[in-house]
Amino acid sequence: MRLMRVILLFGMILGVVVGSGAISDAQSTLGRGAVVALRNTPHIWVADDSGVLHWAGDTRALATRYVDWGARRDVELADLRQLRRGDPWLSSGLLKMGDPIYLVKWETADPAPTLFHIQSLADVELFGINGDNYGSMVFEQPAWEGRFAMSAGALARAALASATIAATPTPNIFLDAWRLNRSPRIGLDGDYRFVAPGTWTDSHGLEGYVLVSRDANTDPMYSSSVLGRWTYLTGTMPTYVMVIASNLDYNKDVRTVSDLARKSVTYWCKTAVTCSGADSTTAASFTGYPWQKAVSRARVVYSAKVCDNCTDLVERVHEWIGYHYYTIRGNWGYEVRIFGESIDTFPARAQEVISVMEKSRFES
Repeated sequence: MRLMRVILLFGMILGVVVGSGAISDAQSTLGRGAVVALRNTPHIWVADDSGVLHWAGDTRALATRYVDWGARRDVELADLRQLRRGDPWLSSGLLKMGDPIYLVKWETADPAPTLFHIQSLADVELFGINGDNYGSMVFEQPAWEGRFAMSAGALARAALASATIAATPTPNIFLDAWRLNRSPRIGLDGDYRFVAPGTWTDSHGLEGYVLVSRDANTDPMYSSSVLGRWTYLTGTMPTYVMVIASNLDYNKDVRTVSDLARKSVTYWCKTAVTCSGADSTTAASFTGYPWQKAVSRARVVYSAKVCDNCTDLVERVHEWIGYHYYTIRGNWGYEVRIFGESIDTFPARAQEVISVMEKSRFES
């Protein structure tokens, strides 16, 4: 209910800014089925019999609608906001899981829907959600699962391209001047001038502690190099840092920092029983480059012997929290990964590394 009130208030404020009932001349020229596309985004709206626009959630939602694909126009965000918009056309509604709201996007050719995380309340409003239709369009997880007879937790997730937030500029990874025919080097005299805090120990191997490679997936994604590993030991709950460089010449699907973040976190999650974070990123800025931060939660479960001579297997459970920072420089994507299990000590240890990142530099 609190979120619904925020959306309603947001829409009222936006209506005052744009102007009550402000409809451009373009509205009157929108015939039935006309398509209005928001420039530089994948989002489209389709006009009904009265010329009112409806955001199209997926192809299933359009299956019973008339769409005149030949009558398409591309508009800027400011122009779209002045056009009359109604309820979105959705096949499977919007799903609220905690704070995030997801578009349940179910294309006609797909066997199951994908959950696309809507990036901001401004996006939610632009898509046509308001205080009047919130209850019939946005469903809490139990209500959605009961209505559509499927488990939301089992569905794939991704980030929905924002309609209102400008994309973070990133260097062109194929035209950038910094191209290396070798793995980048880390350190004061390296390509990436990053030095771990003095209280941290080199490597991840700790005497008397189960190897990290068994407890979590620390292998980097394809064609990557681990530039450095460090450990901070607090009792029996260490915090770890990895700096990874991935060769993007061999990861052609990575075109932006967001692509890099999603692919890397998905790979980190691959051995976990449950894992989140691949669809959640925020902007950061270090070394004069745009970075993105993803926060992951991974649960790893496996069976192991507790001693060399033991015959019985004991179930081990690890609950990891990870901070992942990503940027692209030339043909290399960089990740600084901070991860641990102690909720009490992890934030302070992570801040030590972040303070180092704020002072680190790339070789000019």
